[in-house]
Amino acid sequence: MAVDFYNIGDTNRHNCLFSINTKDFELFEKALIEFHISTGLRIDPYGTTRLYKGHVALIRRLLQDALVSKNITKENSKVLTVILEQFIKFDIDLLIVGD
Repeated sequence: MAVDFYNIGDTNRHNCLFSINTKDFELFEKALIEFHISTGLRIDPYGTTRLYKGHVALIRRLLQDALVSKNITKENSKVLTVILEQFIKFDIDLLIVGD
């Protein structure tokens, strides 16, 4: 399973910007719980979600907070850094499609 990210305007899903696989998505879930608490929105690995630039900025901040946490392993830090880099690179409205 993977969660795929598209430009929100790409309604036919022709150009996947990036994906997060199942294992990496599990590491990302802690930030998503905080995201849900802050916004009421849930990113479902089996559904479709729309994120707007403000949401993307919040996810970036939550990932940055997770990376400075002392409770994170070096391996997990690398994975979260890659995910963060994707959210920095694609600072646009996103359509998220789960499997």
